[in-house]
Amino acid sequence: PFAHISDQEILSSPPLSSDLDVTFIDRMQCNQLLDLMFACLKLNHHERPTFQDIHGFLCQLQSN
Repeated sequence: PFAHISDQEILSSPPLSSDLDVTFIDRMQCNQLLDLMFACLKLNHHERPTFQDIHGFLCQLQSN
């Protein structure tokens, strides 16, 4: 819906709604989230993280 707006305009504009709770994460956290996503997609389900692992990871990421 925002194809006509550049990425920079999106980032510099106020939120579209005052109810919108937006949190930007740094590049390191993006990489960690990508690693988690790839771990969840492993073919062998025994190699995938458990829900407890995922919850712990996300709580730790949020506290940093």
